[in-house]
Amino acid sequence: MDDQLELQLQNILQKNRIVWGAVLFGMISLILISVALYYLDIIDRLPVVHPQKADNIALFVILFFVLLIFYIKQTILTPAKLIEKSKKPGIELNNLLAPLASDADEKKLTFLKCVQIFNKKMLIVWFLADLVVLTAFVNFILAPVLNKFIMYSFVGLFSLIINFPNLSIYKRVHRYLYE
Repeated sequence: MDDQLELQLQNILQKNRIVWGAVLFGMISLILISVALYYLDIIDRLPVVHPQKADNIALFVILFFVLLIFYIKQTILTPAKLIEKSKKPGIELNNLLAPLASDADEKKLTFLKCVQIFNKKMLIVWFLADLVVLTAFVNFILAPVLNKFIMYSFVGLFSLIINFPNLSIYKRVHRYLYE
């Protein structure tokens, strides 16, 4: 991997980390606001719906989101699948990656497309992790059971934290492509 490409990838990672941090900040803020609402008795502790029914629905929805995250990570975001998707026609590079493609050979162009596909899919993964916490929040508002809310929120936070943007996937795809 040449220096210009690695520098551009670091810039992309920096922007991804800002988005990731914003999602994390939103999740933590929602958790803290919910806990404050509960302990300050601002919300009514009487459930709107039966707590067991709300919990069952929330569990099913959160399980669906977590399994979808797992599916995306295990099947779509592997180096082989990224390269396969990048070779399909109709993929154009965005403004961040287009300047690097001006003097690129076929392998470098494929790699740049892989980076773009990976970034889009990771945004989906982060959004799904955020939806886990939002589902927990809706469940908390409908049936204010704090321990279930905290448990589901930690699942969403864990799903986000383990998907922190780093350079390793780019290096794996680059190594896979150039071997």
